[in-house]
Amino acid sequence: MENYLVAKDVFEELLKDEFHCHAEPQVREKVIVEFERRFSEFLQVTKEINRRLFIARRLGLRLAKGLPKSINHLAVVGLRSVAAGAFSPEAIVAFETEPPKEDHDQLTDEFLKLDPQTRYRGKFNHLFFIKWLDLLCSERRETDSEIFGRLQKPRTVSIQSISLGMLASKSSLPAGLSGFIEAVE
Repeated sequence: MENYLVAKDVFEELLKDEFHCHAEPQVREKVIVEFERRFSEFLQVTKEINRRLFIARRLGLRLAKGLPKSINHLAVVGLRSVAAGAFSPEAIVAFETEPPKEDHDQLTDEFLKLDPQTRYRGKFNHLFFIKWLDLLCSERRETDSEIFGRLQKPRTVSIQSISLGMLASKSSLPAGLSGFIEAVE
């Protein structure tokens, strides 16, 4: 579900409303490009973590420990860069028993065909989004902001006001939702 919320259209609505950039399409576009770059970096940094999780789920493997609930275990997220965190993918997604090599290879091929933005773990993507938005909130308060520099006046934006519900209200309905609901009825 979270993957529907970590999206360009949702982010643009946040920029318009929460970041007070409604009348600034050039500023919004600049910030959107920056967001897309960072999100792409995050997806690349977490690719191996997501691959291991995909293999575990598809084979029904038990994990030796729970998945992280903090972005700091997954990646180092900055406003201008994203880097790998201190923990290895094997430490983050630790299998109780290693899968057979042939299953591992087959599922890796399947995994590589997935769209990272929509099929990687949504909770991880949401952690990234909230962290990056928090950094952006701080940047919006700066008088000499590099990202928002063209804007006349700094604004206070509270990350606490950006909830799952708020993000959901700014997102489009998922493709195929009406068909799904009709099938359930």
